[in-house]
Amino acid sequence: MLSALVALGSNLGHRPWHLFCARDYLSALGEITACSPIYETPALLPQDALEGWNIPFLNQVIQLRTSLADPEMLLAKFKEIETSMGRTHTARWAPRVIDIDLLSLADIQMQTETLTLPHAAMHQRAFVMQPLVDIAPDFMFPPHHPCAKKTAREVLTQCADSDVKLSQQSQTRIAGIVNITPDSFSDGGEAFTPALACKRIYTLAEEGAERIDIGAQSTRPGAVPISAEQEWARLSPVLHALSGDAHKRALMLSIDTFYPEVAARALEAGVAMINDVSGLKHPEMATLLAGAQCEIVSMHSLTLPADKAHTLPHDTNMQDWLENWVSYQLQRAEEYGIARHRLWLDPGIGFGKTAAQSSMLCEIVSRPRADGLRFYIGHSRKSFLAQHAGLETLPRDEATLVLSERFMRANLGFLRVHDVASHVKLRNQVSGQ
Repeated sequence: MLSALVALGSNLGHRPWHLFCARDYLSALGEITACSPIYETPALLPQDALEGWNIPFLNQVIQLRTSLADPEMLLAKFKEIETSMGRTHTARWAPRVIDIDLLSLADIQMQTETLTLPHAAMHQRAFVMQPLVDIAPDFMFPPHHPCAKKTAREVLTQCADSDVKLSQQSQTRIAGIVNITPDSFSDGGEAFTPALACKRIYTLAEEGAERIDIGAQSTRPGAVPISAEQEWARLSPVLHALSGDAHKRALMLSIDTFYPEVAARALEAGVAMINDVSGLKHPEMATLLAGAQCEIVSMHSLTLPADKAHTLPHDTNMQDWLENWVSYQLQRAEEYGIARHRLWLDPGIGFGKTAAQSSMLCEIVSRPRADGLRFYIGHSRKSFLAQHAGLETLPRDEATLVLSERFMRANLGFLRVHDVASHVKLRNQVSGQ
């Protein structure tokens, strides 16, 4: 395995999301062992640049351990990722969805028409050197380089003054909820027909949802379970109606289910994510997902549907419980060969937990973690909010937003919500936009 230093940059669209997606793609090429903080910098532009090109970049450097020993092949993989993420061939200095640059690969020194290692201009760019120093301060420039035998830390002190500042933009992503059910707790019946469901999906996408989370079976307390065939009968016409339009509208669909046969059919229909609300408990589902290429949400619940009479013991230490559950989930994924970069963990707020336990989970998942775990949180409009300290008198949507702001400031992974427009607005406010 060789160690590569890779620079990421984006100045179009939801920039933190693009950096996240790039890291996700790169994880498939090896193991990301370090990530710098994200910095915001002015665009580097020539004097004759168009006025519309002056859009600030978000920049980050990561360390990637990879078995790809051919630098040209690694660079080709980077270009494939850029294309997959929607980068098009434009003028050199034009804004772009994503930039992926190979800074170094082990101790390889080379210069070809397409690639120079170490990167020829990295030492001149504070927006590269600052995040590099954060993760590899003792990186040594090789002989024959203009900065030969100097460390990254030493070179950074010689960079021209540059407006490099830590990004304040929240990296939290938003998943919009669409329930194709007559009996979900909050919006049952609102999208029960294919036409209503598609209308709702398009609306949420236009409002800024990065995922559309579709459920065809209610898991609320007291709900009556339906069969896999009934669940698919609700989903199929909606996915069929979206099939010709999903790519054009860049719809990223997630399906909530605990039926392996429904998940298999949804994957055949092209969905990007399966939300296994049974938490990888069933071998058939775990085996199916291990062999797929989709992202996976694994959710905790004691019962499906949720049952208020069945909760964790009242004296449960929720910090210890969460760590034990996380360890089990990671072990389960490893047993089935599910790569960690594909996995999102949903601790199941409101599922098998008292209101106090759900509130405590919201506090715990907001704390900084060093292990890079990715949480997928569904707190929107849930009944525990009426008993959450300080939120008791607020309408459910307002109470949801109060907690969402905390999650966004903690850069929590995904929030699964009903009111996407308000959450996009909140994220912009948190990010100072």
